[in-house]
Amino acid sequence: MALEIMKKLGLPELFEVLIPKTHEKIRWSTLAQALVVSRFCEASSELFIAEQFYRQSALADLFGVLKYDILLYDVTSTEGFPFGYEIFEGNKHDSKTVETIIEKMESMYGKSDRIWIMDRGMVSPDNLELLSSEGRRYIIGTPKAQLRKFEKELLSGD
Repeated sequence: MALEIMKKLGLPELFEVLIPKTHEKIRWSTLAQALVVSRFCEASSELFIAEQFYRQSALADLFGVLKYDILLYDVTSTEGFPFGYEIFEGNKHDSKTVETIIEKMESMYGKSDRIWIMDRGMVSPDNLELLSSEGRRYIIGTPKAQLRKFEKELLSGD
């Protein structure tokens, strides 16, 4: 039903016009349609869709995209509009994707004054070194194990 509503509204064609073709495996317009249908069926985060819903649904069949586990990372503007993404096989750890993402985005859009924001799964000594090199600015989640080390200090309010 969601797909039919999207077709009646002309969203697939609009996505084709508005969203650049930046990836050879899955086109952004196709990914955008899959996310819209996913949210229609299961109002959840992109993370839940990628890790749970996608695998259990027929989205791969509907859109003719890969049926194996995937990791998807998108890069958004300050307004929240996505302008780039990368797809990795689902068995690849988050921390092993950072260099690829940074290299791709910087080669496509230059080394602008951006802030890289990443979750705690992307933390590794190599990634922290990469992020801090060349003056990159970043915000990255702290792994729970490290938070426990500093829990008393964080809770003390000093």
